[in-house]
Amino acid sequence: MIMKRSLLISLAILSCSVFSFAQQKSVTTYEYSSSQARVLDVVTNAHIKPLVAEIEIITPSELRALSSKLSPSAEISDGSRMVDVISYTDAQVKALKGDESQLKANATFQLCQRYSADVLVGALYNVYTNESHDGYDVKVIFFPARIVNWRSIVNEDMIWINREKAITDAEKTKTVLK
Repeated sequence: MIMKRSLLISLAILSCSVFSFAQQKSVTTYEYSSSQARVLDVVTNAHIKPLVAEIEIITPSELRALSSKLSPSAEISDGSRMVDVISYTDAQVKALKGDESQLKANATFQLCQRYSADVLVGALYNVYTNESHDGYDVKVIFFPARIVNWRSIVNEDMIWINREKAITDAEKTKTVLK
C-alpha cells in the first residue's frame, strides 16, 4: 500500500512537471526601427533694418553746467575727461554679493545718470577699500558721451561694419590660450 501510494505520488509529480513543460510560455517581443531623412523646416524670422548712430562726447561747458549734480570728488581733467568716485557701504557691497563686476556696472549706471550720458567712453576703474575701512570706493576715469544721429544703415556704413568684423575675426585667430 505504501508502495502504491509512493508510486501514485511520484506519477502525480511527474505528470505536473510534464504538463508545466508542455504549456506554452508567453513571450513579449518589441520591435525597434531607426530612420533618417533630410527635412527642410519652415522657419519664420523677423529681419529688422539695422540702425547706426554716432557717439558725441559731452563738452566741458556742458559738464560745468552739471556742477550742481556732481559729487565733491568729481573733477574735469584734459578737456572732457572726468574723474569721479562712487562710494559703497559694506551693506551695499554685500547686497551686490561682493562681486566687483557688479560694483563697476552699478558705478557706470550712476555716473551715466549723474552726467546725463548714454555711455562712458574709455572708462577705467579702480576699486579699493575706503579710508574709514567701512566700505569701498570705485574711482572711474571716463569721457561721458551721448548717442546721437540715429539712422537706418546705408551702404557706406557697411564699409565700417565689415572692417570692424574683419579686425574682430583676425583677433580671434591670434588669441592663444595657455
